[in-house]
Amino acid sequence: MTVGAIATCQNCGAPWRPDVAGACRFCGVAAPPPGVPTGLAGARPTIDADALYRRLISVTTDPGHPLDRLAAALHRVAGDRVTMSGNPVALVQLDLEDWQYRLWIERGDTQALAVHTVRGVVLKHQPLPFDECLAALAGHLAEYAGTHRHVHDAIVALDRA
Repeated sequence: MTVGAIATCQNCGAPWRPDVAGACRFCGVAAPPPGVPTGLAGARPTIDADALYRRLISVTTDPGHPLDRLAAALHRVAGDRVTMSGNPVALVQLDLEDWQYRLWIERGDTQALAVHTVRGVVLKHQPLPFDECLAALAGHLAEYAGTHRHVHDAIVALDRA
């Protein structure tokens, strides 16, 4: 049901703000408004990359230590694929398949880099704005979660924390 320009959950009528798994944040039921795409029955579990990106951005809001909570969140999701250094955290690195995402603090500014390596050959070494790197990382994690149930479950748990 749509009220004016605000989409609402078909189950509880709350404003439609889905969690990373596509369920209503208020009632927990996957009841999107008409016109919002839904997954196929029996398909692999999906994560909304945009919702995951917003969640990751939200944990970087501490201006003094933007990587501390991000490092902890990524570690809960990806486990030993995440390395971090410094106290407060000054470098976070996530190795996911053939990509490596590096986020660090340099002279008080956040920096980011995405590196694509196949069979030991660097195909892409791309400095990115911090938010674009987080968006790419969120998209990759969302895709990865579709084939790795424990990552999917960890992302859902992170979103509900």
